[in-house]
Amino acid sequence: VSWTSVRYNWLGTRPGSRSRAQRAVGGRPQRPAAAVRASSETAMSARLAKKVHHAFKFRGMSARADAVRAVASVLQREPEPDEAMDSIIDAVQRAMERREASSSVVDLATVEQVVAELTRDEEDIAQESIRVFQTADVPKFLYNAARKTFYKVDAPAGLHCPAETNIAMWRERYQLVEQRVLRNAMFSPPVLGSSKREYFQLTPLESLLGTTGTKYVLGMLVQPEEGRYCIEDQSSRVPIDLSAASTTSGLFTECSIVLAQGELREGTFHVAMMGFPPPEKRVDSLLAMGTVDPMGLLTTPHELRKVQALEEEAEASMFVILSDVHLDNPRVFDKVQALLEGFADVVPDVIVFMGNFISAPFGHGADDRRLYAENLTRLADLIAGYPSLANGSKFVFVPGLDDPGGSVLPRAPIPAVFTKALRAQVRNVEFASNPCRLRFYSQDIVLFRHDLVSKMRRHAVVPPTDAHGTFEITEHLVRTVVDQGHLCPMAPTVQPVYWGKDHALRLYPLPQVAILADS
Repeated sequence: VSWTSVRYNWLGTRPGSRSRAQRAVGGRPQRPAAAVRASSETAMSARLAKKVHHAFKFRGMSARADAVRAVASVLQREPEPDEAMDSIIDAVQRAMERREASSSVVDLATVEQVVAELTRDEEDIAQESIRVFQTADVPKFLYNAARKTFYKVDAPAGLHCPAETNIAMWRERYQLVEQRVLRNAMFSPPVLGSSKREYFQLTPLESLLGTTGTKYVLGMLVQPEEGRYCIEDQSSRVPIDLSAASTTSGLFTECSIVLAQGELREGTFHVAMMGFPPPEKRVDSLLAMGTVDPMGLLTTPHELRKVQALEEEAEASMFVILSDVHLDNPRVFDKVQALLEGFADVVPDVIVFMGNFISAPFGHGADDRRLYAENLTRLADLIAGYPSLANGSKFVFVPGLDDPGGSVLPRAPIPAVFTKALRAQVRNVEFASNPCRLRFYSQDIVLFRHDLVSKMRRHAVVPPTDAHGTFEITEHLVRTVVDQGHLCPMAPTVQPVYWGKDHALRLYPLPQVAILADS
């Protein structure tokens, strides 16, 4: 619409004529109030956009035009636009640094993500207090030994990867443990040469040749031939003799990473003492990674403190976790019914069902598919009979290795063909992978269903020790998983793993809680 027609309609005169109002103001028509406001807002937006552009440029970044307009649009609604602009640009800069972006150009998606994170209030946080992360949701971080920094990379989308991924998987596992050990005070030299602090100096395996005396080495236990073990790092492989070795607590299996004290004689490293690398506190790992939350939900220490304050107020929250719920067993089903009836008046926040959900491995019977679906449908009908639970609790289902989906880790969720009834009758239900991660405010909870004890003990290179006369195999298992920083540190012949998804099994940084369901 031309300005002439707008002016004609407003004044009620034909184009070219002069009204009394026009003559009263010198013959020039006055613009409508709405048009004046629109023009003023446009000019303000242009000034803000120019200011935002210069602010990004001052920080060494270049923002696309749509990103600049988006920031300017947000600032127009803020009572303190300068302060808001500094907060947004600071958050954008941190986001770019976390991503290790090769370009300094800020796009609209980055601005939208940052603004959404900055505008989250307490109500938003409370609604998002419980979240489930599948295998595909777990971010992958790699360590750069030259720069001594972590950077985020995109994990392979598919399950089947080229052979190079297998080599990278073992290298990444080793590097994560190595950087952790070299930062430990027991193995790092003092900063000041005058310091008398004692430490253990690690010797690379390729430097052992020609040396004498006791040495300390870090490496992975491998078995290139039946009954012949070696220790291997990124540079070399050396045969080892464990016949006289003393060990700390833990289950030492093939492909586990160990610290060994011993002496090289006639080309073989004779081990006197062997143990696992010392673990690292979560706060120290986060400091090394340069982030407050590897999952990417929390971006600033201020936001972390705000979430932790809300977490303290939620001290009455309740989690119920069940494992090996064999729904084809009538006694088990009756016990599940009694449990749900008991919690009907005191509704838990989360109820986790972990497999196996059948007594025998799936696929061994002709009617397994029909029976499996019927059992889950019966469970859906049972839960629906308690509306307080069906509508008020979050249900999470984690499959076991005998459930449909295969035995390679990480396991995919239960196929949707079996879960239609549960999805239809339970309001808040989620079918997770195995393992999966449960986020409760700032707490990371790892859920893993696997028969680790029997497998790791059966394939242990040396028998577990019982130094204190109180042998508890579960303590050895926990020590192994925590010190290795991995849920399944075993050879691929014992437990196969998808090479491109191995990062989902890593425990770095250590979670606040790890729940290992074992039969």
